[in-house]
Amino acid sequence: MRVLVVCLLAVLGCSVAEGAIVPKCELKQKLTDKFRVQAKKEGVEFDDTVVAKIVCHVEYASGFNTSAVNELTVAKEHNNRRKREDSGVFGLAKYEDTETVWTLYGLFQLSNHLICNDGTTETHNICDMDCDKLIDDNIEDDLDCVLTLFKIFVIKLIFQDDCIYVIPSEYFKECV
Repeated sequence: MRVLVVCLLAVLGCSVAEGAIVPKCELKQKLTDKFRVQAKKEGVEFDDTVVAKIVCHVEYASGFNTSAVNELTVAKEHNNRRKREDSGVFGLAKYEDTETVWTLYGLFQLSNHLICNDGTTETHNICDMDCDKLIDDNIEDDLDCVLTLFKIFVIKLIFQDDCIYVIPSEYFKECV
């Protein structure tokens, strides 16, 4: 009986920790809602193209998987080309003379060096959150973090080459 209970708890634990696949159209709607509210507050015009590029990035980067965790190795050659203290992603990362491994978390593949705190890596923790929050099935805090990044940095969308010229009406044609 104890073995059965242990197996049941193990299965339940794995299913809770796995995260979820967020449907493309659902992500589009949630991002659109967040950006529209923010645009209205700040008196700026909302642009559907931004949402299309973000969702396209998510599709390529994480496959819409909330529990995606990947590593990005910044090669020594790249580090040597960018020696300024204020260089790097968003102008915040310091490059060294060695390879650096960044861990990317969740739907948006956000970095432990800049966006969140993994408990072991020196970080700017821009979104003031634990990295584990980016890999659960609750995407509200992920969306808030992406919105924070846009408010702070007005990010140039350089995510995936395939997303640069995405046309919202074509990309979201299956969304009602």
